[in-house]
Amino acid sequence: MNRVPVTATRPQLALQSYLDALLQEAAVELEQAELDEFQAAVLEEQVRDARLLASAAPLAEPVARIDLPVAPVTRFAAGACLSRLLSFARSTQLAHSFRL
Repeated sequence: MNRVPVTATRPQLALQSYLDALLQEAAVELEQAELDEFQAAVLEEQVRDARLLASAAPLAEPVARIDLPVAPVTRFAAGACLSRLLSFARSTQLAHSFRL
């Protein structure tokens, strides 16, 4: 079978060009509409979150800071604390996990 090559006439080409332009314009508008819907949803969530934060009561009242005097740590005190910690670790199950 021999096929006859299809040749488009000038009016067919003009119609095809017009339809392609319409399709392109519709695709751009649809993309913008989807973006606008997304932006509206994001804005709605932000407003909802702001309302929740504004209506939430603080969990506790702020407490005044109290500075207590602290004795300076000497090498002897630090060594004593470390030796107590090591002896405790050796006497417990930690000795097995850290191989002390």
